Amino acid sequence: MIRSIPEGRVSTYGHLAAAIGWPRHARLVGRFLAESELAERIPWHRVVGAGGTIRPRSGQGANRQCSRLRKEGVNVSTTGRVDIEAYLWLPNE
Repeated sequence: MIRSIPEGRVSTYGHLAAAIGWPRHARLVGRFLAESELAERIPWHRVVGAGGTIRPRSGQGANRQCSRLRKEGVNVSTTGRVDIEAYLWLPNE
């Protein structure tokens, strides 16, 4: 599902959780992306919090996410927020 998010677009933890049949389990999606060895082989940086927020991560994770999104043409504010209305991709679109 995460691999389906097109370059230059984002989805949210909550939308992805609902799409896999686990509504209200957005934190599990976040935990998977934080802990899974697979995360580096999928576009984890295209998943943001509700409202387009870049979630804090250990180390430089948030900075890496912002940098990767900007390279794809996504406008990320200096406060770490993506304009969700402009860049949102919904599963099953």
